[in-house]
Amino acid sequence: MISEYTIISINESRAQKKQAIRSSLSINEVFIDCVNGSDSIALRKAKEKWSNVEFPGPFKAGEFGIFFSLLNAWEYAAENNGLLVFEDDAILIHDFEPLLHQYLAGLPADADFVAIWTPNNQQGDYYRVSSFNSVGEPQYEGSPREFHNSIFYFGHEHLSKVWNGYGGVCLYFTKQGGQKLIEYAEKMGMFTPADCFMYIAAHSGYVNGYGLNPNRKLVEYDWNAPTTIHKTRWGSLEELINE
Repeated sequence: MISEYTIISINESRAQKKQAIRSSLSINEVFIDCVNGSDSIALRKAKEKWSNVEFPGPFKAGEFGIFFSLLNAWEYAAENNGLLVFEDDAILIHDFEPLLHQYLAGLPADADFVAIWTPNNQQGDYYRVSSFNSVGEPQYEGSPREFHNSIFYFGHEHLSKVWNGYGGVCLYFTKQGGQKLIEYAEKMGMFTPADCFMYIAAHSGYVNGYGLNPNRKLVEYDWNAPTTIHKTRWGSLEELINE
């Protein structure tokens, strides 16, 4: 099913982690234009390419870079046969690739993206998570409903409708999903960080997002590893381009 992957990365600061990803996979690696948000020239070129997408609010420069990098990934997915996307600090478990194909067997044909990594801190209270959905279940007082009785579960052994509200560590975008997410970006503009943007698109019904069931795990994430995104400059896109 999945034949190509890419790693979102702007430098070699995580070369060892990227090599570990590559060593775990037999599918083809492709290289997309990963935009360094701290580079005003790179941001300007990206904005010129994606002139149909508006950016109404200020963000960290690194967040703009991620959004443009994902737009390029979505474009590749749409023009080819989908794309598996990793952040450069993803940690793949043993037997990632065969398990991935096993878990995605029976993926519904309407799938636009699949969250391969999901955050542990959003497991458990599925009423709270479903509040992202404009047609979600009514809230109630009492203990959270078990996952298998939530609106996200549809009987698949490994997959459910996407239930989390953030997380971009590892995602699979289908061909149709790449195009639909570009259209959503052109329609809505960048109103939130890129990972939240995708999940809002799914919970609002614009795209069809799926994810692994809470008891399935293929990717680890080191919460203690240093990140450069939030250390970059804050500002509007125009300010960052013209600095």
